[in-house]
Amino acid sequence: MPEALRALADVPLELDGAGLRFLPGFLPVEMTVLWIRDIVAPGRATPNDFLVFGETCVDEIDYTAFWLVRPGAAIEDQPVVSIGYGAPQLLAASLADFLWFLADAFNPKGIDGRLEDSANYELIRIAGRFAPDNRQTCTSAESRAAEEFPNFADLFVRN
Repeated sequence: MPEALRALADVPLELDGAGLRFLPGFLPVEMTVLWIRDIVAPGRATPNDFLVFGETCVDEIDYTAFWLVRPGAAIEDQPVVSIGYGAPQLLAASLADFLWFLADAFNPKGIDGRLEDSANYELIRIAGRFAPDNRQTCTSAESRAAEEFPNFADLFVRN
């Protein structure tokens, strides 16, 4: 588990009634198989293509995972996605971008607000510590990832 994800584990994250919880370790592939087979289009991806490290739950569980699409790249350099029974979402092109995605998305004043005014300033501190050169908004992180991986949604069965 990357150190940056371990640092996030103690930070309570909630937005619009949905909380994001980081798992103590990666979800075993055997568990991933149980839910992913219903949402991934046949022949487009396998449970081995995703390394799940977090979950959100409102009506049904969605998982936050590394999408292992870059052969030979370190886990931290893989894109971060949200997948489950809701619409799949490409969140960031790397862990560094995902840290700033969280810092912006979970702070009402975003990353440009004064630190002491932020509801969850710890996210900004963690992003600054582990990814000081990647500062960006959640919209920028998503856009950058979408430019690199425009066909991400094609991996999934459309409901």
